[in-house]
Amino acid sequence: MIAALRYDKPFPTATILVPIVRLKGDQLCFRPEGPLEPSKGASERLVFDFANLAEALEDAFLGFAKVWGMLGICRHGQSIHHRTPFCLPRRVGDEYLESIAKWRQRARHLLSVLNLKTALDSGDPGDATDWRRVWPGSPPSHRTTAAERLAVVASALLGAARVHPMMQCVNERLSVIFIGGNFADLLKQMSARPELAEWLSTSGNLRAELAMRTILALQNGPGWSLCTDCKQLYRPSRSPAPGRHNFCPSCGKRASWRWSKRQLK
Repeated sequence: MIAALRYDKPFPTATILVPIVRLKGDQLCFRPEGPLEPSKGASERLVFDFANLAEALEDAFLGFAKVWGMLGICRHGQSIHHRTPFCLPRRVGDEYLESIAKWRQRARHLLSVLNLKTALDSGDPGDATDWRRVWPGSPPSHRTTAAERLAVVASALLGAARVHPMMQCVNERLSVIFIGGNFADLLKQMSARPELAEWLSTSGNLRAELAMRTILALQNGPGWSLCTDCKQLYRPSRSPAPGRHNFCPSCGKRASWRWSKRQLK
């Protein structure tokens, strides 16, 4: 497979590429052919900012999409990666459309997941309304059962986002990163649709990043964290503070200094 690849074409990466997007009624309209720009969003706030869209006005969705790009929702309301060949979003003219209703549904789901974790931390099994959004059966009445079910809900979130590990060279180091979509399938689809190849290369990464960071927000104890700089999973000595940059031992103080300089610009 490697010998057949064309190295002058884009490859899947952990980057999220953002197309030009506009709001039309209850739809987000975008042109995946380009131009595309790397997302400049703050990863540490991603999950919480997306969850805040649950009851937001349409303009808030547009603002989020301009920073973070598109979710990659197909015409059936699922991930474009739910089948091969990829099932692309609905197209009207030279634009593709994603429904704000589908975005809101996912934001409400994520908000309920975060609400349930907050309840568990307080020793409570969680609100029935939140459970109805994320669990098909009756809401649990005991904290132990609730924690077990929330683990299943979070694992299903990873599966629905088609999160896949991938090796990438970051700052001249080989690092494990996570993308949305199977690497081999992405390469095939990029080859079959060269006009969309650049966007397809990261088309599932926003959902993958949301899923991964939700998992990290749910875990108890230091567990695993994603380095702000190289995006590699590492085990911190203590849990990073929500909304704060954190760096693995390899990136360390040098990366912290670079990011501090960026924020001052």
